[in-house]
Amino acid sequence: MKHEDELFELEDLQVESLKAAQIDKEVLVHIYRDYMSNQVMLMEQARYLGNILQNGNSINSVKQRIKDPLHLLTKIVRKRKEALKGKADVKYLNVNVDNYKDIINDLVGIRAIYLFKDNWEWVNDFVLGNFVVCEDECITIYHANDDDLSLYPEHETTHKGYKYVLDTKPSRYRSTHYIIKGIPPYDFKFELQTRTILDEAWGEIDHHIRYPDFQNNLELERKMSILNGALSGCEELTSTYFTHFNEIRAKNEEDLLEADEQGLTLMPRQQALDLISDSAKVTDSTWDQIILDLALTRERERVATSQEILKNKMYFEKFNIQKK
Repeated sequence: MKHEDELFELEDLQVESLKAAQIDKEVLVHIYRDYMSNQVMLMEQARYLGNILQNGNSINSVKQRIKDPLHLLTKIVRKRKEALKGKADVKYLNVNVDNYKDIINDLVGIRAIYLFKDNWEWVNDFVLGNFVVCEDECITIYHANDDDLSLYPEHETTHKGYKYVLDTKPSRYRSTHYIIKGIPPYDFKFELQTRTILDEAWGEIDHHIRYPDFQNNLELERKMSILNGALSGCEELTSTYFTHFNEIRAKNEEDLLEADEQGLTLMPRQQALDLISDSAKVTDSTWDQIILDLALTRERERVATSQEILKNKMYFEKFNIQKK
Protein backbone atom coordinates (compact mmCIF):
# COMPACT_ATOMS: atom_id res chain seq x y z
CA MET A 1 0.00 0.00 0.00
CA LYS A 2 3.02 2.27 0.37
CA HIS A 3 3.25 2.90 -3.38
CA GLU A 4 -0.41 3.86 -3.54
CA ASP A 5 0.02 6.18 -0.55
CA GLU A 6 2.75 7.97 -2.48
CA LEU A 7 0.23 8.82 -5.17
CA PHE A 8 -1.23 11.44 -2.89
CA GLU A 9 1.99 13.40 -2.46
CA LEU A 10 1.06 15.44 -5.57
CA GLU A 11 -0.44 18.82 -4.72
CA ASP A 12 -3.67 18.16 -6.65
CA LEU A 13 -4.14 14.87 -4.82
CA GLN A 14 -3.32 15.93 -1.28
CA VAL A 15 -5.88 15.64 1.49
CA GLU A 16 -7.08 19.23 1.32
CA SER A 17 -7.66 18.93 -2.42
CA LEU A 18 -9.64 15.69 -1.95
CA LYS A 19 -11.76 17.36 0.69
CA ALA A 20 -12.51 20.24 -1.68
CA ALA A 21 -13.53 17.69 -4.31
CA GLN A 22 -15.55 15.71 -1.76
CA ILE A 23 -14.05 12.41 -2.83
CA ASP A 24 -12.68 9.61 -0.69
CA LYS A 25 -9.11 8.50 -1.10
CA GLU A 26 -10.14 4.85 -1.44
CA VAL A 27 -12.27 5.61 -4.51
CA LEU A 28 -9.20 6.93 -6.30
CA VAL A 29 -7.09 3.96 -5.19
CA HIS A 30 -9.63 1.48 -6.62
CA ILE A 31 -9.77 3.41 -9.92
CA TYR A 32 -5.96 3.49 -10.03
CA ARG A 33 -5.67 -0.28 -9.49
CA ASP A 34 -8.25 -1.07 -12.15
CA TYR A 35 -6.73 1.29 -14.67
CA MET A 36 -3.21 -0.03 -14.11
CA SER A 37 -4.42 -3.59 -14.68
CA ASN A 38 -5.61 -2.62 -18.17
CA GLN A 39 -2.57 -0.64 -19.35
CA VAL A 40 -1.05 -3.26 -21.65
CA MET A 41 -4.31 -4.16 -23.37
CA LEU A 42 -5.24 -0.50 -23.87
CA MET A 43 -1.90 0.25 -25.52
CA GLU A 44 -2.35 -2.74 -27.83
CA GLN A 45 -5.80 -1.48 -28.81
CA ALA A 46 -4.40 2.00 -29.41
CA ARG A 47 -1.73 0.58 -31.73
CA TYR A 48 -4.28 -1.55 -33.59
CA LEU A 49 -6.66 1.35 -34.19
CA GLY A 50 -3.72 3.58 -35.08
CA ASN A 51 -2.68 1.10 -37.76
CA ILE A 52 -6.16 1.31 -39.27
CA LEU A 53 -5.78 5.07 -39.50
CA GLN A 54 -2.42 4.65 -41.23
CA ASN A 55 -4.32 3.09 -44.15
CA GLY A 56 -6.20 6.32 -44.72
CA ASN A 57 -5.17 7.72 -48.09
CA SER A 58 -4.94 11.34 -46.93
CA ILE A 59 -3.55 10.67 -43.44
CA ASN A 60 0.08 11.67 -43.10
CA SER A 61 0.93 10.29 -39.66
CA VAL A 62 -0.65 8.83 -36.52
CA LYS A 63 0.16 9.10 -32.82
CA GLN A 64 -1.32 7.21 -29.90
CA ARG A 65 -1.00 7.30 -26.13
CA ILE A 66 -2.74 6.08 -23.00
CA LYS A 67 -3.52 8.52 -20.22
CA ASP A 68 -0.97 8.77 -17.43
CA PRO A 69 -2.51 7.20 -14.28
CA LEU A 70 -1.73 10.24 -12.14
CA HIS A 71 -3.21 12.57 -14.77
CA LEU A 72 -6.35 10.44 -14.64
CA LEU A 73 -6.69 10.86 -10.87
CA THR A 74 -5.96 14.60 -10.94
CA LYS A 75 -8.51 15.05 -13.72
CA ILE A 76 -11.19 13.30 -11.64
CA VAL A 77 -10.43 15.54 -8.66
CA ARG A 78 -10.40 18.70 -10.79
CA LYS A 79 -13.65 17.82 -12.56
CA ARG A 80 -15.37 17.09 -9.26
CA LYS A 81 -14.37 20.51 -7.94
CA GLU A 82 -15.73 22.12 -11.12
CA ALA A 83 -18.94 20.05 -10.94
CA LEU A 84 -19.54 21.20 -7.36
CA LYS A 85 -19.37 24.78 -8.67
CA GLY A 86 -21.66 24.00 -11.60
CA LYS A 87 -18.85 24.26 -14.16
CA ALA A 88 -18.61 20.59 -15.16
CA ASP A 89 -20.92 17.65 -15.78
CA VAL A 90 -22.54 16.40 -12.57
CA LYS A 91 -21.71 12.82 -13.58
CA TYR A 92 -18.25 13.39 -12.07
CA LEU A 93 -19.90 13.63 -8.65
CA ASN A 94 -20.75 9.93 -8.86
CA VAL A 95 -17.52 8.65 -10.43
CA ASN A 96 -16.22 5.31 -9.13
CA VAL A 97 -14.33 2.24 -10.27
CA ASP A 98 -17.40 0.80 -11.99
CA ASN A 99 -18.25 3.80 -14.18
CA TYR A 100 -15.08 5.85 -14.69
CA LYS A 101 -14.54 4.20 -18.11
CA ASP A 102 -17.85 5.68 -19.30
CA ILE A 103 -17.27 9.09 -17.75
CA ILE A 104 -13.64 9.74 -18.80
CA ASN A 105 -13.51 9.87 -22.60
CA ASP A 106 -9.78 10.34 -23.17
CA LEU A 107 -8.23 7.40 -21.34
CA VAL A 108 -6.80 6.46 -24.73
CA GLY A 109 -5.87 9.14 -27.24
CA ILE A 110 -5.21 8.69 -30.95
CA ARG A 111 -4.27 11.56 -33.25
CA ALA A 112 -4.36 11.52 -37.05
CA ILE A 113 -2.43 14.23 -38.91
CA TYR A 114 -3.23 15.25 -42.50
CA LEU A 115 -1.55 17.78 -44.78
CA PHE A 116 -4.22 20.14 -46.09
CA LYS A 117 -7.48 21.57 -44.78
CA ASP A 118 -9.22 20.27 -47.90
CA ASN A 119 -8.43 16.72 -46.73
CA TRP A 120 -10.82 17.10 -43.79
CA GLU A 121 -13.89 15.65 -45.53
CA TRP A 122 -12.04 12.55 -46.72
CA VAL A 123 -10.51 11.98 -43.28
CA ASN A 124 -13.89 12.49 -41.61
CA ASP A 125 -15.49 9.94 -43.94
CA PHE A 126 -12.68 7.48 -43.25
CA VAL A 127 -13.16 7.81 -39.48
CA LEU A 128 -16.94 7.38 -39.72
CA GLY A 129 -16.54 4.39 -42.02
CA ASN A 130 -13.91 2.52 -40.00
CA PHE A 131 -14.59 3.28 -36.34
CA VAL A 132 -17.59 3.07 -34.05
CA VAL A 133 -18.28 6.66 -33.02
CA CYS A 134 -20.31 6.89 -29.81
CA GLU A 135 -23.85 7.91 -30.72
CA ASP A 136 -24.33 9.87 -27.51
CA GLU A 137 -21.23 12.00 -28.10
CA CYS A 138 -21.03 14.90 -30.53
CA ILE A 139 -18.21 15.20 -33.02
CA THR A 140 -16.54 18.40 -31.81
CA ILE A 141 -14.88 20.82 -34.22
CA TYR A 142 -12.64 23.34 -32.45
CA HIS A 143 -11.93 26.46 -34.50
CA ALA A 144 -10.80 30.10 -34.31
CA ASN A 145 -13.10 33.06 -34.90
CA ASP A 146 -11.81 33.87 -38.41
CA ASP A 147 -11.73 30.29 -39.74
CA ASP A 148 -13.61 29.32 -42.90
CA LEU A 149 -16.12 26.70 -41.76
CA SER A 150 -17.49 25.96 -45.23
CA LEU A 151 -15.26 22.86 -45.42
CA TYR A 152 -17.22 21.24 -42.62
CA PRO A 153 -20.83 19.98 -42.43
CA GLU A 154 -23.55 22.57 -41.84
CA HIS A 155 -22.32 24.35 -38.76
CA GLU A 156 -25.63 25.72 -37.56
CA THR A 157 -26.76 24.32 -34.23
CA THR A 158 -29.50 22.39 -36.03
CA HIS A 159 -26.93 19.97 -37.48
CA LYS A 160 -27.19 16.89 -35.27
CA GLY A 161 -23.96 15.09 -34.45
CA TYR A 162 -21.51 17.99 -34.88
CA LYS A 163 -20.69 20.61 -32.29
CA TYR A 164 -18.67 23.73 -33.06
CA VAL A 165 -16.50 25.16 -30.29
CA LEU A 166 -14.90 28.57 -30.76
CA ASP A 167 -11.51 28.90 -29.09
CA THR A 168 -11.20 32.48 -27.91
CA LYS A 169 -7.87 31.88 -26.18
CA PRO A 170 -4.54 32.97 -27.71
CA SER A 171 -3.80 29.31 -28.45
CA ARG A 172 -6.48 29.37 -31.23
CA TYR A 173 -6.87 25.61 -30.92
CA ARG A 174 -8.02 23.84 -34.10
CA SER A 175 -8.89 20.15 -34.15
CA THR A 176 -11.75 17.70 -34.69
CA HIS A 177 -12.49 15.31 -31.82
CA TYR A 178 -14.37 12.00 -32.00
CA ILE A 179 -15.24 9.71 -29.10
CA ILE A 180 -14.95 6.14 -30.36
CA LYS A 181 -15.56 2.77 -28.76
CA GLY A 182 -12.74 0.41 -27.90
CA ILE A 183 -12.66 -3.21 -28.95
CA PRO A 184 -14.99 -5.56 -26.94
CA PRO A 185 -15.02 -6.87 -24.30
CA TYR A 186 -13.21 -3.78 -23.01
CA ASP A 187 -15.61 -0.87 -22.67
CA PHE A 188 -13.12 1.97 -22.58
CA LYS A 189 -13.80 5.00 -24.76
CA PHE A 190 -11.08 6.44 -26.96
CA GLU A 191 -10.61 10.05 -28.05
CA LEU A 192 -9.65 10.36 -31.70
CA GLN A 193 -8.33 13.75 -32.83
CA THR A 194 -7.68 14.86 -36.39
CA ARG A 195 -5.91 18.05 -37.47
CA THR A 196 -3.62 19.48 -40.15
CA ILE A 197 0.13 19.14 -39.87
CA LEU A 198 0.53 22.88 -39.27
CA ASP A 199 -2.13 22.89 -36.53
CA GLU A 200 -0.27 19.97 -34.97
CA ALA A 201 3.03 21.86 -35.16
CA TRP A 202 1.49 24.90 -33.49
CA GLY A 203 -0.13 22.83 -30.75
CA GLU A 204 3.10 21.02 -29.95
CA ILE A 205 5.18 24.21 -29.88
CA ASP A 206 2.65 26.14 -27.78
CA HIS A 207 2.29 23.27 -25.31
CA HIS A 208 6.04 22.77 -24.97
CA ILE A 209 6.80 26.46 -24.37
CA ARG A 210 3.87 27.64 -22.24
CA TYR A 211 2.66 24.64 -20.27
CA PRO A 212 2.43 24.18 -17.40
CA ASP A 213 4.37 27.11 -15.90
CA PHE A 214 3.91 30.03 -18.30
CA GLN A 215 0.21 30.00 -19.22
CA ASN A 216 -0.31 33.46 -17.69
CA ASN A 217 2.91 35.09 -18.90
CA LEU A 218 1.59 38.07 -20.92
CA GLU A 219 4.80 38.75 -22.82
CA LEU A 220 5.16 35.12 -23.86
CA GLU A 221 1.48 35.05 -24.78
CA ARG A 222 2.00 38.06 -27.08
CA LYS A 223 4.97 36.46 -28.81
CA MET A 224 3.18 33.16 -29.23
CA SER A 225 0.23 35.03 -30.76
CA ILE A 226 2.59 36.42 -33.41
CA LEU A 227 3.90 32.93 -34.14
CA ASN A 228 0.35 31.61 -34.40
CA GLY A 229 -0.46 34.31 -36.95
CA ALA A 230 2.56 33.33 -39.04
CA LEU A 231 1.55 29.68 -39.01
CA SER A 232 -2.05 30.60 -39.90
CA GLY A 233 -0.66 32.46 -42.90
CA CYS A 234 1.29 29.36 -43.89
CA GLU A 235 -1.93 27.33 -43.60
CA GLU A 236 -3.68 29.69 -46.02
CA LEU A 237 -0.78 29.49 -48.48
CA THR A 238 -0.69 25.70 -48.41
CA SER A 239 -4.45 25.60 -49.05
CA THR A 240 -4.07 27.97 -52.01
CA TYR A 241 -1.18 26.01 -53.50
CA PHE A 242 -3.01 22.73 -52.95
CA THR A 243 -5.99 24.06 -54.91
CA HIS A 244 -3.65 25.12 -57.73
CA PHE A 245 -1.97 21.71 -57.69
CA ASN A 246 -5.34 19.97 -57.97
CA GLU A 247 -6.25 22.11 -60.98
CA ILE A 248 -3.02 21.07 -62.73
CA ARG A 249 -3.57 17.43 -61.83
CA ALA A 250 -7.16 17.53 -63.08
CA LYS A 251 -5.94 18.84 -66.43
CA ASN A 252 -3.37 16.04 -66.70
CA GLU A 253 -6.06 13.48 -65.87
CA GLU A 254 -8.33 14.89 -68.57
CA ASP A 255 -5.50 14.55 -71.11
CA LEU A 256 -4.86 10.94 -70.12
CA LEU A 257 -8.55 10.05 -70.26
CA GLU A 258 -8.83 11.65 -73.69
CA ALA A 259 -5.83 9.67 -74.92
CA ASP A 260 -7.41 6.49 -73.59
CA GLU A 261 -10.68 7.21 -75.39
CA GLN A 262 -8.74 7.75 -78.63
CA GLY A 263 -7.42 4.21 -78.39
CA LEU A 264 -3.90 4.80 -77.10
CA THR A 265 -2.45 1.35 -76.45
CA LEU A 266 0.25 0.86 -73.87
CA MET A 267 2.32 -2.19 -73.17
CA PRO A 268 0.87 -4.08 -70.18
CA ARG A 269 2.90 -3.54 -67.02
CA GLN A 270 3.84 -7.20 -66.54
CA GLN A 271 4.96 -7.58 -70.15
CA ALA A 272 7.15 -4.48 -69.81
CA LEU A 273 8.65 -5.77 -66.58
CA ASP A 274 9.36 -9.16 -68.16
CA LEU A 275 11.20 -7.46 -71.02
CA ILE A 276 13.26 -5.36 -68.61
CA SER A 277 14.30 -8.48 -66.71
CA ASP A 278 15.55 -9.91 -70.01
CA SER A 279 17.22 -6.63 -71.01
CA ALA A 280 19.96 -8.33 -73.05
CA LYS A 281 17.40 -8.90 -75.81
CA VAL A 282 16.09 -5.33 -75.77
CA THR A 283 17.45 -2.71 -78.18
CA ASP A 284 18.09 0.87 -77.09
CA SER A 285 15.05 2.22 -78.92
CA THR A 286 12.81 -0.53 -77.54
CA TRP A 287 14.14 0.11 -74.05
CA ASP A 288 13.14 3.77 -74.24
CA GLN A 289 9.63 2.79 -75.36
CA ILE A 290 9.31 0.25 -72.54
CA ILE A 291 10.28 2.85 -69.94
CA LEU A 292 7.86 5.37 -71.45
CA ASP A 293 5.02 2.84 -71.44
CA LEU A 294 5.74 1.92 -67.83
CA ALA A 295 5.67 5.57 -66.81
CA LEU A 296 2.40 6.22 -68.66
CA THR A 297 0.84 3.03 -67.29
CA ARG A 298 1.74 4.04 -63.76
CA GLU A 299 0.21 7.48 -64.34
CA ARG A 300 -2.98 5.95 -65.76
CA GLU A 301 -3.24 3.72 -62.69
CA ARG A 302 -2.88 6.79 -60.47
CA VAL A 303 -5.58 8.60 -62.45
CA ALA A 304 -7.85 5.58 -62.21
CA THR A 305 -7.25 5.48 -58.46
CA SER A 306 -8.09 9.17 -58.19
CA GLN A 307 -11.28 8.67 -60.17
CA GLU A 308 -12.29 5.75 -57.98
CA ILE A 309 -11.65 7.70 -54.77
CA LEU A 310 -13.88 10.48 -56.02
CA LYS A 311 -16.71 7.97 -56.48
CA ASN A 312 -16.05 5.99 -53.32
CA LYS A 313 -13.99 7.81 -50.77
CA MET A 314 -13.32 4.78 -48.63
CA TYR A 315 -11.74 2.04 -50.74
CA PHE A 316 -10.91 0.99 -54.29
CA GLU A 317 -10.30 -2.51 -55.57
CA LYS A 318 -8.98 -2.13 -59.11
CA PHE A 319 -7.12 0.35 -61.29
CA ASN A 320 -9.24 0.66 -64.46
CA ILE A 321 -10.48 3.88 -66.03
CA GLN A 322 -14.26 3.97 -66.08
CA LYS A 323 -15.73 5.02 -69.45
CA LYS A 324 -18.36 7.71 -69.30
